Amino acid sequence: VNRNERLFHIFYQMVTGLTVNEKEQYYIQSLEQFEYLIKSRTLSIPGISDSVEFARTKSAFQVIGFNATDKHVIFSSLAAILHLGNLKFDESDDNQISQPLIQKIDIIAKLLAVNPDILLFLLTQKQFKSPQKISQQLILNAEQRNKLKDNLAQTLYFTLFSWVINKINSFLFTEQTGNTIEIIDLRSFEIQNSNGLDQLLVNYTNEKIHNATIQATLIREHSDYVAGRFSVPNLEVNNNFSCVELFSMPTTGILSIIDSEISSPTASDTSLLNRLNNQHKEHQNYAECIDKNSQVKYFAIKHYSCEVLYKVDGMLEENRQTMAFESQYILETLAQSDTTLISILYTNCSHLLKVSPTAVSRTNVC
Repeated sequence: VNRNERLFHIFYQMVTGLTVNEKEQYYIQSLEQFEYLIKSRTLSIPGISDSVEFARTKSAFQVIGFNATDKHVIFSSLAAILHLGNLKFDESDDNQISQPLIQKIDIIAKLLAVNPDILLFLLTQKQFKSPQKISQQLILNAEQRNKLKDNLAQTLYFTLFSWVINKINSFLFTEQTGNTIEIIDLRSFEIQNSNGLDQLLVNYTNEKIHNATIQATLIREHSDYVAGRFSVPNLEVNNNFSCVELFSMPTTGILSIIDSEISSPTASDTSLLNRLNNQHKEHQNYAECIDKNSQVKYFAIKHYSCEVLYKVDGMLEENRQTMAFESQYILETLAQSDTTLISILYTNCSHLLKVSPTAVSRTNVC
C-alpha cells in the first residue's frame, strides 16, 4: 500500500465497527494494532464513518442472504489476514521460534480453526521430493517465511473474495433470469520510481481494459450508426491494439517470452532482455534502453497514456511465483479437515487457485 492510500475498506470498517464482544472474539483492539493497516499512515478518510459503513455492509449481508455462520467466516478470515501481517520472522527464529511469535500463530490458527502446530510447520518449512523421489524438508529462512506469510494473506483474501461472489451469485441466480454478478477490481495505471513485473502486468491489464472500452463504446457504436445510415463524423480514437498485441502475441509477445524464459535452465535477466530487444526493437510501442554505464537492465513500453521504463532485473524470479504456489499448498493442506473454516472457503474456490505461475500474478493484478 502506498503512503496516503488505504488497504481494502472492509478492514477499517470491521476493526472500527465490530462490537466489544466481537472484537474480543477476533482478537482485535484498534487499527493501530495491525502492521498492514499502519504502513500507509492513513487510517481514516475525512467525511467517512467506517463504523456507519460497516453497519451498511452487515445490513447488505443480511439482505443478500448471508447467515451468522457466513458472516463469521468473513470476519474471522479478515481478522486472520490482519494478524498474518503482524508475523515478523527474523534470523533468531531459525533455530527456535520465539514465544511471542508462537502466540501470534496460535491466534491465527484459532481464527482459521486449524491446528497451530501444522500452521507453524507450513509457514517455516517446505516439503519436496529429491530427484531420487525421496521426501525431504527444507527449513525456510526469515526472508522466505515473511514472503510466504504475505503471500498466504493475499491468497486467503482472494479465496474469501471469490467465495463471497459465489455466495452472492447463488442468491441472485434463478433458472428464469440467470442473473449473476462479475467484478473487475483493477489497480490504476502505475508508474513508480522502479517498475518491474508487477507494474508491467498492471499496465497491460489497463491496456486491455482501455482497448475493450474503445471497442465497446466507440468503434462498435460508430459502426452501428454508419450501418443505420446516420450521418456521423469520422471517428478518430487512440486505438491501442498494437500495444495489446505487443504483449499478447503467441510465442513472440512479451508475456510469452517471459514465460518461456523461466523454463530454460540457462535463462537470465540478460538473456530475457536480449530476446525482447531482438524480437521487438522495430515495434512501434517498444524501445530499447541501452546504457553501457549502468548495470541495471531496462526496456520501455509506449503505452496509450505515456512511455514507461521497466527494469528487467529480478523479473524472471518474480514470474516464477514459487511463494504463490506454497501459499496455495498451505490452504489446500489446511482445508483437508472438514471442521476448518478454510475448508468452507476452499471447497467452492479451489478451482480458482489451481493456475500457472504467470496466471497467479495476473490474477492478482486483475
